[in-house]
Amino acid sequence: MTSYAIRINTESHKYPDLSVLFSYFKKQTLNSVWQYEITEEENDFTNAIEILTNQIEDNLNALRKLDIEIDDVSLWYLYEYDGQCNMEFSPAELSAISKLGLTLCISCWEK
Repeated sequence: MTSYAIRINTESHKYPDLSVLFSYFKKQTLNSVWQYEITEEENDFTNAIEILTNQIEDNLNALRKLDIEIDDVSLWYLYEYDGQCNMEFSPAELSAISKLGLTLCISCWEK
């Protein structure tokens, strides 16, 4: 499955506050990492980078109040592929990521 995700390195007691901030209530957490994910099956997938960067930007002050800095936040592209692995990001998407100072992480694996 392919998806885009926000991952925030933080203590687990902050997960409920993050879920409220991002209006996201799926249980998507890793060890010490809260995750908000948009999968390829969702309608928002084609605009996922725009949606996720807008949500981060809209919540920067609230994140700081939770003692979460931008260095604790990363944007992930998780890509499962068959045969050949190709991806592209538009200048607008890369600009939005850069403007926020986000780290872009890409993880690819063959089906």
